Amino acid sequence: MAHTRINVGNGTTELIAAPGAGFKIVVYGYAITSTISLSTDFRDGDGTVRAGAFSMAVGGPVVYPGASDAPAFECGEDQALSINVSGLGNVRGHLTYVIGGA
Repeated sequence: MAHTRINVGNGTTELIAAPGAGFKIVVYGYAITSTISLSTDFRDGDGTVRAGAFSMAVGGPVVYPGASDAPAFECGEDQALSINVSGLGNVRGHLTYVIGGA
């Protein structure tokens, strides 16, 4: 499993690049928090929302601890993973993922 840090502002930010034909990103867990009240979601490269929208309060966490037999979500084949933030604050946290066969 791999991990990536999240530290983003308003708009859509790519977190993990598209893995290539025949592969997809599978997210097993995440934890995020915000600096102001805002809305956020996880999307794949074509804009399909995969998790959320989460309405976040200041400092309020959104957590999916995950397990190997219970992933949070997966992106489509050869799709990047992005986070979209609707608000002027920052979202920080981390997620755990694998690149798997489609």
